[in-house]
Amino acid sequence: MATFVLKLSKRQDPKTGKSEILIRLRHGKTIELYANSGIFIHPDFWNNGIKIPRDRIITDKLRDAQRAKTDFDKLLNLISESFLTADRKRVNSKWMSGVVDTFHKREQEPEPERLLTYIANFIERAPQRTRHDTGRVLRESNMYQYRATFKHLQEFAVSRRVKDFEFSDINKDFYERFVAHLQKQGFRANSIGKHIKVLKTFVNDAPAELRTQADLKPFRVLREDVDNVYLNDRELEALRSCELPTAKLERVRDSFLLLAWTGCRYSDLSKVFEASGDYILIRQEKTDTKVKIPIHPVVREVLNKYQGSAPRLLSNQRFNEYIKEVARIAGIDQIEAKRETIGGKEVATKRPKYELITSHAGRRSFATNMYLAGLPSITIMAITGHKTEKSFMKYLKITQAQHAELVGRFFEKYK
Repeated sequence: MATFVLKLSKRQDPKTGKSEILIRLRHGKTIELYANSGIFIHPDFWNNGIKIPRDRIITDKLRDAQRAKTDFDKLLNLISESFLTADRKRVNSKWMSGVVDTFHKREQEPEPERLLTYIANFIERAPQRTRHDTGRVLRESNMYQYRATFKHLQEFAVSRRVKDFEFSDINKDFYERFVAHLQKQGFRANSIGKHIKVLKTFVNDAPAELRTQADLKPFRVLREDVDNVYLNDRELEALRSCELPTAKLERVRDSFLLLAWTGCRYSDLSKVFEASGDYILIRQEKTDTKVKIPIHPVVREVLNKYQGSAPRLLSNQRFNEYIKEVARIAGIDQIEAKRETIGGKEVATKRPKYELITSHAGRRSFATNMYLAGLPSITIMAITGHKTEKSFMKYLKITQAQHAELVGRFFEKYK
């Protein structure tokens, strides 16, 4: 038969003066279990057990002790009854604590989720997530960015000598230290901004009880206008007409020409084959926007070369490597000055133009060349799929002299 040994904790609550009743259960020579009862009483009513005097004036303190005794008697009865029917192999102090929790009608709460653990689960669920604006599943580029930011957060945790972060750790100090960590790795300002944006996405997705612990107000998404390049009509013609040594470089060159004369993103280039008459009809992957693009003679030439479709594509990374070689062969080698923030410091460089060309320079070339040709912004935006003029204007790479020339052309009408 199980017997109980009771003890009053020596620690008292400084506000109430109460102490918790501790329980030890014994059964034979093999079972000896311990548990905190979760019931508190003032030491005045304790003498190797709860002692409630009958001949005293009823006070709030006495009434409270009577309730504690009633609750404690019920708890001991529940432990005794549960012990009789319990599997002896499973009877241990954890089992006894569970009985106490049941009595108090408390569920043993799991530890609150921490930041890196939550992000790992977020990424695992991400392939089933859909975009709020379109309802479509997330693109692989989203997944790539999620994984990249998670990797840098894990490295940041190692540098801080912690296994994980509490959501309450997400504050101004966290932001400044994480930005400094990325700057130390040599990241550009815009790259750091992307990681901050993704981190905010992770936190804002969390349940309210976690999300509200974080302070995202100081988390400024860094953005910088970088001196990116575009190719003008003459340079695009040099690219089109140059002799290339391999079929792979030809495919890269032809793909870039499609970008530069359609305004497409590289991710949409595989859809260029959807040509209908004198137009290409595309639903852009990033924005889910439908666009109708007139077919430029150079685009027609490329499509005919590849039986009505775009050339077989490489990965964007490989494409960006090879297009530089193509531009070098085409003689696009004038020196370009470029300023950008790298590792938290402004860096000025001078490099041959071909070293600065990427797939996105094609779309940028289309927007800039069409604008210089005098087309209204709203017309060009209908082709590129930009939804705001603010985002469109970032694509234009126009010098002060070119702006003056545009105004001069306009003035010609009045002569």
